[in-house]
Amino acid sequence: MAGSDRESLSAVQGLAAGRHEVLGPLGQDSAGVPAFLGRDLRTGRLVVLKQTRSGAGRESLHVIERLDDSVPPPAGSCPFCQTPFSNWDPTCPQCQNDLSGSPGPIETGNSPQAMLEAVRKAAPGFEVLGMMPRAIGGAPVFFARESGGTDLVALRLEQENPGGTRSGLSVVATRMMRPKLQYGTVGGDSSRPPWGAVPSPPFPMRTAPVTTPGPSSLTDPAAEKI
Repeated sequence: MAGSDRESLSAVQGLAAGRHEVLGPLGQDSAGVPAFLGRDLRTGRLVVLKQTRSGAGRESLHVIERLDDSVPPPAGSCPFCQTPFSNWDPTCPQCQNDLSGSPGPIETGNSPQAMLEAVRKAAPGFEVLGMMPRAIGGAPVFFARESGGTDLVALRLEQENPGGTRSGLSVVATRMMRPKLQYGTVGGDSSRPPWGAVPSPPFPMRTAPVTTPGPSSLTDPAAEKI
């Protein structure tokens, strides 16, 4: 891991200590500033964390709660026209096709917790960390790690037979960072391999559809914490 990358990771961890858990790197924004996926320890919600410096050189933590143009996009491309992702807009700027996927059970008024549970069932090969809204609207983005690995991916939910008594759900996973941009291990656990060290399947990767109950039986699991 390059010295500057290690310094950025260490700085963000120090600034976030006690308030946010640093989950992993998302890449660099258009200005070359590293961004990290984090979790607010008070609310449990996912956020994006960046180190910022004032004109006087003072460091502070920039917390982003919605996916906007300041957050590095996934390392994939539009599945319809192959235009590389450049932002988090829900539609492709080139072909205008939808990129956000299905909002699934959320459309029927179910809670985010119920939605997360549905995504976890549809993505058995991933540790689903949570979800974040897009600043411009569209279906939320689900972030996950590959099971047994540390690479972060963005998950897009796809739903078959929406509104039916039983719907088939699947997810498409896109790696957040290309291997050459991967950082070292977060959390100081030397037993865990650095990001990118675990063999990964080609991306984007689609899971097999999982049949889930219809909207009427997807209730709010109030006891479940995101």
